[in-house]
Amino acid sequence: MSNSDYLPDYPLNSDLVKRLKSALDAKDEERVRDLICTEITPVDAVIELANDDWMKDPSAQLPTGMLLGLWTLEYKRELTTPLCIAAAHGHTACVRHLLGRGADPDASPGGRGALHEACLGGHTACVRLLLQHRADPDLLSAEGLAPLHLCRTAASLGCAQALLEHGASVQRVGGTGRDTPLHVAAQRGLDEHAR
Repeated sequence: MSNSDYLPDYPLNSDLVKRLKSALDAKDEERVRDLICTEITPVDAVIELANDDWMKDPSAQLPTGMLLGLWTLEYKRELTTPLCIAAAHGHTACVRHLLGRGADPDASPGGRGALHEACLGGHTACVRLLLQHRADPDLLSAEGLAPLHLCRTAASLGCAQALLEHGASVQRVGGTGRDTPLHVAAQRGLDEHAR
């Protein structure tokens, strides 16, 4: 299912999304956890964090190019789930809470699942918890990348090790460069990852 096929449970202009975005922008981790763990239902709700589809907002200030008839018919939209947000921020207790309530560890309405987000942030405890709840260690993102491709920093070594312990493939080709996770580790000088 593509990004545009999802109807968000919480659209960009909803009160909850406004409060969530405000907490995320302010880096108020406690408020983010509170919103995700207590106010968002259902547990796999689709949340729209961004949408530049100007046709949805008649009061939108349009760029000159659009006024002259020069625009693309595509728009950018950012969809996510409570589990993806919690994993991206390393909120292990919140990830545990959501998984305990039945959150789908492989849901990826925005193109990346919770494992992708946790690996990008180097949140090993979240990665291990997701894998214990049967998250697919080789789930491909919309860009064709597995979580192991996103272990791109020294801080993500524990994430890479957990993925490998759960059967992630080091030979999976992905992304536009068609690189394997081993190529990514070598390109970034991550010797420990490549071992």
